[in-house]
Amino acid sequence: MHNDARHRAGRHRAPREAQARVGRHRAARRSGSRTAGSLAAAAAVITVAVVALAWPSPESRAETDTASTTQSQPPVTMTAPSSRFDAPDRALASRSNTRPQPKSSPQPESEEPAWLAACAAISTTATGNGLVPDEQLCELPDTGGHHLKPAAARAWWTLDQRFRQRFGVAMCITDSYRSIEQQYALRAAKPGLAAAPGTSNHGWATALDLCGGVESYDSDEYQWLLDNASRFGWTNPAWAQRYGSKPEPWHWEFNSR
Repeated sequence: MHNDARHRAGRHRAPREAQARVGRHRAARRSGSRTAGSLAAAAAVITVAVVALAWPSPESRAETDTASTTQSQPPVTMTAPSSRFDAPDRALASRSNTRPQPKSSPQPESEEPAWLAACAAISTTATGNGLVPDEQLCELPDTGGHHLKPAAARAWWTLDQRFRQRFGVAMCITDSYRSIEQQYALRAAKPGLAAAPGTSNHGWATALDLCGGVESYDSDEYQWLLDNASRFGWTNPAWAQRYGSKPEPWHWEFNSR
């Protein structure tokens, strides 16, 4: 009888103990879960704080980006867009740089020299060939004492400035005005070359004999004068040109008395 009572009590007690153990395990798991969750939450908070401290603010990132861009980008130089018409000019400049450059030459004077202003004030009157008075003649400077009439002297000066600009030297002169006496003397010395006295334009003070290369038809100086001198009133007359009746490349005349 007593054994049966104990047996029944044992059977009732066993389920209750098992249930208690299950409750304790569940409580332990819930407590562990809460602890693990708290630790995970704390770790997440710490991670966010660290990232926030390490990550720069938008303002500092903007400043950093601006500074790095300024340092890495070279200064931009604005240039006008080139035109397709610039190509020939650039090609020409490239070719010209490969050739020897000419020496610098004197530039034409910007103002008339004093001697030319005085020459322009000279009044001329009708005279005979080879009989032009000294006071009606203009002495050409730096030529060794050569003389021309005022209009011819002015035209010579303008032409000489262009010649200097082209060749770097002044025109070379061997003869200019000839008095009647000089014409007779030259005719006697060079009977086949000099004009009959009283017929030469040298006697009117409107002709020059040139040197320095001009005395050759094949020289650059002669060709340049042939191409340009007429614009200033000076010509190598037809009879004096290469196939003229009396070839004299050195003889040049002013076309107005």
